[in-house]
Amino acid sequence: MKNIFFAFLFLVVGGMASGCYDCGPQAEPAISLSVYFPPTDTLLRVSALGVKADSAFREFRISGFNGGGQAPLSLLQDSTTYLFYFTDRVDTLTLFYERIFDSRRQCGYYVDIAEPKGRRYHSNFRDVQATYYPYIGEIKGLKHSTAYGISVSVFR
Repeated sequence: MKNIFFAFLFLVVGGMASGCYDCGPQAEPAISLSVYFPPTDTLLRVSALGVKADSAFREFRISGFNGGGQAPLSLLQDSTTYLFYFTDRVDTLTLFYERIFDSRRQCGYYVDIAEPKGRRYHSNFRDVQATYYPYIGEIKGLKHSTAYGISVSVFR
């Protein structure tokens, strides 16, 4: 009985140790989005076209003319268009990326997002800064950093 217990314990601990792989996003990927506007502009809300659900925007915080939080990415195509609703207009930002679908023995199928080979965004905002990091693994050149995806800042 003691040998059976140790064999079971060995299998459980071994299974837990082999399950420590970074398999990427377990749901629709999101970006980190920050917005900065003049005090005369009041941002009411942000939404995205072609995403599975706008539920990720529930965590998006708007404080008058600034905001920040997570915004979903569409996996239906290699771009997502975000709509920024103000009191007197609607502005857009289309973010381009490359979807990578692959498989790993430890994970099964997974998705990662990479910087596109062409343009990175199209917008009518004054300035947009988009930085692309992988969603899986470590970021090359940065010690002790974990992947976290795309970071976007929008300025009017």
